[in-house]
Amino acid sequence: MNEHKFVCHLCGAKQMHDPAKGPLPPGWKMKGINDEALLLCKAHAYEGHWHDGPSPAVQELYRKKFGQEIIDY
Repeated sequence: MNEHKFVCHLCGAKQMHDPAKGPLPPGWKMKGINDEALLLCKAHAYEGHWHDGPSPAVQELYRKKFGQEIIDY
């Protein structure tokens, strides 16, 4: 196995994954937020998926981590 550690840009969750089985761990997603590509764990990747914008939880984590509001989601 050739596992790599993936880390969520918002919450810091970590997961080992073999890229030969797929580019990202199951349920994880790359998301463009404020013109920056962020890797999100499965807990945050689909929050707000059925809405026009990010969920309040994702907004709060982003604000704490990056010190700014989400403008483009």
